[in-house]
Amino acid sequence: MSDLREYFGFVYREFDTLQVEWRLYVSLFGKNKETVDLLNEVSGPTTLGSGLIANK
Repeated sequence: MSDLREYFGFVYREFDTLQVEWRLYVSLFGKNKETVDLLNEVSGPTTLGSGLIANK
């Protein structure tokens, strides 16, 4: 039973970390075209002219 408790504790912590990382990702890369355009503009030559993020 202790092993099961440890396993689910690990899974819970990993899921919690994933939620935080996803919120960070969304806040950085945004949900709107203006943010994507700005990131593509400042990315410069690191993307070889293709843009950092595709506009969809």
